[in-house]
Amino acid sequence: MQKFGELYPGFKKLGAEVIAVSTDSIFTHLAWQQGTLGKLNHPHAADKNLLVSDMYGVLDEELGFSMRGTFIIDPKGIVKHISVNPSESGRNVQEVLRNLHAIVKGSEGNLVPCGWKSGDEFTKKSNKL
Repeated sequence: MQKFGELYPGFKKLGAEVIAVSTDSIFTHLAWQQGTLGKLNHPHAADKNLLVSDMYGVLDEELGFSMRGTFIIDPKGIVKHISVNPSESGRNVQEVLRNLHAIVKGSEGNLVPCGWKSGDEFTKKSNKL
């Protein structure tokens, strides 16, 4: 969550909101912020009943805990990107931000080529959008 907090301004610049949902309690979230993580800028939610984890398909029912899911959802509620990491594997938040940027540029009618990096130029416009 710390990396999301560090890059939070970049998400906001692209018109996105970051919401962290964890199966830990709000008290655990508070302890993290008072300890190792420091104050985080984005909202957090506790999913103690595992309902959100189950709804988003990241719940490992056999083990009873959630994997690390990242979802980019557009303003119309359409899921544009999903990535799921096992709980012991962290995410590359720069890559999440790059995906969001590519999705925003694509929604503006740009074709985003393979290997595109934030800041690269676009070579084509889509006639379909």
